[in-house]
Amino acid sequence: MSHPVQDIPSEAEFDRLLAEAGRPVLVEFYKGGGCPTCLVITPIMKRLAEEYAGRVVVARMELMKPWFAVAAPALRERYDIALLFPTVILFVGGEARKRWILNYRPESYRRALDKALST
Repeated sequence: MSHPVQDIPSEAEFDRLLAEAGRPVLVEFYKGGGCPTCLVITPIMKRLAEEYAGRVVVARMELMKPWFAVAAPALRERYDIALLFPTVILFVGGEARKRWILNYRPESYRRALDKALST
């Protein structure tokens, strides 16, 4: 089985995903190279992707490279993403609706996803 969390390889693909998803998109922005705080959230995002399959797109994008270079500076600026990882943003209708920084509580994501799906 393929991994349920979709990898976003570029800013153009990020924009395409938001434009074409037709459903809420939960994106984890992370620092590559084995970021310890990012590794903790991986199983949480995977579980959410499985629970909300077909209703929510769960994706991840490397925003900072291991050598501290920002991979998508325009995207970072557009959404005012601090360089604290992981940062997770919920997009609904292409708009950022909710943001979490260093949050490892699955129930907080579920509440926001359930609310987005009920509106």
